[in-house]
Amino acid sequence: MIPASSLNRRFTHHPPISESRAKAHESVRAACLNLAHVLNTLMPDGHEKNKAIDALDETQFWANAAIARHSI
Repeated sequence: MIPASSLNRRFTHHPPISESRAKAHESVRAACLNLAHVLNTLMPDGHEKNKAIDALDETQFWANAAIARHSI
């Protein structure tokens, strides 16, 4: 069974409680956006490009989840 504390951490809102966390979220978003534009320019349209952009979106999600859920 998954501990309740783990479920609570995963499924509740985690506001940026510090300036450093807010800046970390901003940095992740900026880096991912920059890479998305680079990939969009370099790669031809198609399935692989869509998969790469989707993977980058997931990367951004998990990076921000790590920042939100755990102290830095």
